[in-house]
Amino acid sequence: LGMDDELGSLKAGKLADLVVLDADPMENLRNSDKVNMVMLNGKLYDAETMNQVAPKEKERPAFFFE
Repeated sequence: LGMDDELGSLKAGKLADLVVLDADPMENLRNSDKVNMVMLNGKLYDAETMNQVAPKEKERPAFFFE
């Protein structure tokens, strides 16, 4: 795809999709429900509100059903 410099591993300068948990899922699989933050395309979001917290803070717009 020609994106080796941007994707494929966790490293400064690369984009990442990941989930930050509050507890270790290796201790108890139910801990995988304890999501604190989500990173999507290099942007970090608060899991509870889905507001962007990095690289800059940005409040998410309302969903159509809200």
